[in-house]
Amino acid sequence: MLATVIRHPFLTLGAALALACAGLWAWRGIPVDAIPDLSDNQVIVWAEWPGQNPEDVERQVTSRLTRELQGLPGIVTVRGLSLYGAGYVYLIFEERRDLYACRNRVLERLGQLGNLLPPGVAPKLGPDATAMGQVYAFTLQGPRDVEARRRVLDHLVTPALRGVPGVAEVAPAGGVVREFQVDFDPARLAARGMTAEDLLAALAGAGRDTGLMSVDDSDPLVSIRVWVEGPRVTSVSRRPLAALGKVETAMRAGRLKDGGDFVSTLAQAISIELDPKIVELGEELDDCEESIETGDVYSLRRRIAVLRSQAIILRRFIAPDRNAPATMAQLEFEWISHEDRMHLRDAADRFARMAEELEAVRERAALLHEQLTDLRAEQIDRRSLEIAVVAFIFLPLTFVTGLLGMNVAGIPFADHPWAFWGVVAFCLVIGAAVIGWFMVRQWLAD
Repeated sequence: MLATVIRHPFLTLGAALALACAGLWAWRGIPVDAIPDLSDNQVIVWAEWPGQNPEDVERQVTSRLTRELQGLPGIVTVRGLSLYGAGYVYLIFEERRDLYACRNRVLERLGQLGNLLPPGVAPKLGPDATAMGQVYAFTLQGPRDVEARRRVLDHLVTPALRGVPGVAEVAPAGGVVREFQVDFDPARLAARGMTAEDLLAALAGAGRDTGLMSVDDSDPLVSIRVWVEGPRVTSVSRRPLAALGKVETAMRAGRLKDGGDFVSTLAQAISIELDPKIVELGEELDDCEESIETGDVYSLRRRIAVLRSQAIILRRFIAPDRNAPATMAQLEFEWISHEDRMHLRDAADRFARMAEELEAVRERAALLHEQLTDLRAEQIDRRSLEIAVVAFIFLPLTFVTGLLGMNVAGIPFADHPWAFWGVVAFCLVIGAAVIGWFMVRQWLAD
């Protein structure tokens, strides 16, 4: 056999090249990690309640989150941890579940909590990192004081690090966070017809208490609070809003005469500003649905997950307040004219329609995500079947050729020139028999 192989170098090189190509295909097609991730399929939910002891956090926050987050599809274990001023809930899902799909389901359930938690407590998702990730700690040095360095860390260093690929979370700690203390006179406050609760509400609307976390401006929408009283409009928000450009243009043109004109114009500007973005989300989802059979499964799943997250974020702001313009249009105020009421009702109808479209986008994205998950599972099964077919074909051939190679002296007609081709034909017959058996069993059916 060895002499025959030496006499046919081209056939030997061809077989070696075929085996090399098969090995390269298997290396590129089979997902293998050098360091496999053995951690649980885990989603972390945490909530801050500053100044509260662990017992109150457990009773008012952690236990309620644990109770409401149970029953999610694919969940295995729910664990709670209460600390001073913060509560954590660890959700462990089945290994076959996609992590981003689990995070989306948890985010949806958190959006349905309503007023279950104490005022000011907003649960958040932890980073999408596993226990196999790495933690890098650093310090910020410089001639400035600790307050200035903390401000630089929060507003410059942390946003820059979050934009680095592969960084899941940046948690600043240390230093001194800038704070303001307000001393008020109750008598003067009562003389103006205000209470301490009104002052606290105004101060709470002027800024956000973020504790040791940095300011997150990732949401495309922000909530604002406006006090309207006849010709006077008051707001404590200093955030730049995209919709205020049209309101400012109308104000400079002299079309805003009172608070009713301002509110109706602002509601219309916000609804008109959001409408094209929601339509764009639906169109992008249509493109993903059309390319689901021909496109890359992994890139489509990531794209659909991003679209679904955007729809959830937009709906989180639009759905609770979609009836606010219609409610305001029913108020009996002199400074709300008939034309203002029509504009407010029109904005309310547009908000209701956008909320329904966002809900449809979210449901469609969930269905497409599940369909892509099934498609990826089918592709993995097909690849496994192809590898199994190759193994079932070549293992008997390798076994037979090995036996022949070890017993060359006992092979009949070993000295004849057609002996090598006889062995090749015998191997081909075995391969054809294995393939025929696969076809009879319908293992090669697509």
